Amino acid sequence: MDGSRNTTPEGAVEGFGAALRRLRMERGISAAHLARQLNYSKGHLNNVEKGVKRPSPEFIRACDDALDAHGALLALMPQPRPPRAHPPVRPAQLPPGPTHFVGRDRQLALLEDLRADGEGPLVIVVNGRPGVGKTTLALSWTRRIRDDYPDGVLVADLRGYSPSQPPAEPAEVLEEFLRALGVSPDRVPSTVSGRSALYRSLLDGHRTVVVLDNAVSSAQVRPLLPGATGAVAIVTSRDRLSSLAIHDGAYLVDLDVFTEREAIELLRTVVGPDRVRAHPDAAAEVVRRCANLPLAVRVAAERIAARPALTLTDLAADLADESSRLAALAVDDEAPVHAVFSWSYRGLSPAVARMFRTLALHAGPGIGLGAAAALADVSVAEARNSLGRLVIGHLVDEVRHERFRFHDLVRLYAREQVDRDPPAETSAAVHRELVWYLRTVHAASLILGPSNQYFPGEIPSTGPPPPALSSYEDAVGWFELELTNIVAATRQAYELGWYDLAWQIPHALFEFLHLQQPWSIWENIYRIGLAAAEKAHSRTAEAWMRHGLGLVHLGLRRFPESFTLISEALEIRRADGDIDNQAWGMWALGALHMETDRTPAAFDSFAEALRLFGQANDDYGQAATLNTIAHLHHRLGDSDKALPLCSEALSIYRASGNRHGEGDALHQLGEVHAALGQLDDALRCLEEALKVRRTTGDSKGEADTLVALAEISHRSGRPGTAREYLEQAVDLFAERGDPRSPRVDRLLDEIPRRPPPEEGDTSGTTARQGR
Repeated sequence: MDGSRNTTPEGAVEGFGAALRRLRMERGISAAHLARQLNYSKGHLNNVEKGVKRPSPEFIRACDDALDAHGALLALMPQPRPPRAHPPVRPAQLPPGPTHFVGRDRQLALLEDLRADGEGPLVIVVNGRPGVGKTTLALSWTRRIRDDYPDGVLVADLRGYSPSQPPAEPAEVLEEFLRALGVSPDRVPSTVSGRSALYRSLLDGHRTVVVLDNAVSSAQVRPLLPGATGAVAIVTSRDRLSSLAIHDGAYLVDLDVFTEREAIELLRTVVGPDRVRAHPDAAAEVVRRCANLPLAVRVAAERIAARPALTLTDLAADLADESSRLAALAVDDEAPVHAVFSWSYRGLSPAVARMFRTLALHAGPGIGLGAAAALADVSVAEARNSLGRLVIGHLVDEVRHERFRFHDLVRLYAREQVDRDPPAETSAAVHRELVWYLRTVHAASLILGPSNQYFPGEIPSTGPPPPALSSYEDAVGWFELELTNIVAATRQAYELGWYDLAWQIPHALFEFLHLQQPWSIWENIYRIGLAAAEKAHSRTAEAWMRHGLGLVHLGLRRFPESFTLISEALEIRRADGDIDNQAWGMWALGALHMETDRTPAAFDSFAEALRLFGQANDDYGQAATLNTIAHLHHRLGDSDKALPLCSEALSIYRASGNRHGEGDALHQLGEVHAALGQLDDALRCLEEALKVRRTTGDSKGEADTLVALAEISHRSGRPGTAREYLEQAVDLFAERGDPRSPRVDRLLDEIPRRPPPEEGDTSGTTARQGR
């Protein structure tokens, strides 16, 4: 018999699915396209077509209309299932629905896909931070699907974060469920296991939804899960409840804040489209100040809706003040946003609560384990444990491995709490973190190069230890992660009057700044350092800050400002009799003269720098100066004079283990060989320089070496290799935000774009693989 004519419910389901699929394919419509047109998930459509999922009448009508079937699909509508025995009582505990439900399309589609994957029992855990809308999503979805579960809906508030009551005991909830299912009080078992067994027996064979709201732990939830095929349990919690996923097959659905579009849609729904349309910029500012947190946006919207005279512009202005923002998110003297955070906070252990509070003292946008441990005055292991608890409770976000960040409104709440601690404690916490930053910046800089051998004064030897950094890659990676925090820490030190820290941190950072040349950051942090040095009345520190700012202006080609600052630093050093640092001042003046084409003055300055470095027995300074003089000779076309100077500088750098200097000298040596027509030697030196610069993380030097390799490969008759080197250099310049030099633009015009590989030309492969 043709299966499509089978009149049993199961056969009818299969017949409709096969007919739907056949008709869809005849029309040339993909499953994904039809699912979007029907506003159902693709998984649901696939399961209907396979006969796994029973279609609702609404779904069948929608398919008939979408495929223009003229009633052919309606005729295949499965007959209703034969009546089944309901539980003694059909529970209907779903509360009145949340009004103004918007957004969450992706999450709703995911929930539907999970439901379509099988008949259950299905356990879903919706987790997220306070106020993100977990309960709203769970109840709204339950309302959408309840017609598919004719045996009822059970709902329990597990009170995981109640301000006034302890979390609900499983025995208590099971007793309520059993009574809702018609069990008389004298028949309710006395033990949790007995109640759970009876509860599951009563639900066996029935299609029921169980909503378990505000769960605090997996152990609280586990006895309440139905075991029946066809049942659905949806759990909400601020914790992830990973144990339910591992041991009970639960699906975890992470709920985050709204997108800006969703947040504005909620605002529009509550206050009316006209008011939002009249002040679109203010509406965007309101939801931004609410950090797109659904609860905060709803409270702000209700405040506007209740006061017709209050405009969105007025509310945006009220929310602009961080110190009163949480208070502004209140309606009728109630502060629900503040309350939901306080419920979570009160449930923390003392150690975790202290970590939560002290994190608010951190000045930067995110924080790592070491800085958090320093703030809280605990070990890294203890910090890891406390931060893990805060992540599980959605009070902080782990944005990458062991890097953490507050949600904006949670940070304001944490700041309120830490402001209640004794000022001496909070001051000590901040000072510990700043000392930790100084010690770590100094330790990492020593890995990058020897400039910190010139560090004036003593680095604190006590306090939280810096992390273990053992390589160039470790040090550069740490700096790149922490650079924004280092600037924020420097500013915080200055604002709190710890002026020595506020100039020591920038000075310790010099090696990284000189290596990577992030000009704006360098200028910003050294200006703070200079102001701090002046406040601290430290002439030595003032000279270093002026010298560093002079190099920034030199790099940005602001030559008059550079000359003034370098000269002021040199004057201080001469007055102090500081021979070694006078040498660096003369080197900087030589570099300035070289860039402004004052060649005789440049040679004189470099000669004086060499004399002073020799007097100070500073091999590193001598090597840097020799390499720079070689560069000047090379620029003037005297490459024969440059060659021995480069070789001498390279020997000194290698003997001292200065990898960054080695890369500089190798690059310069390659350029000199190229100028002398020794192209094979030039390529050898530049390829070695490229490896060294990649090892040291010198991205600017790497880009410069790639350009030189491109030019010399082009001269050697290998345009394919040359183009690959050049495109890598262009990408690096773009990543760094650096302008391309005229040399790069010229090569882009000269070198053809990606010709076929030349016979025997394998160096292009090296160019690709080395990056």
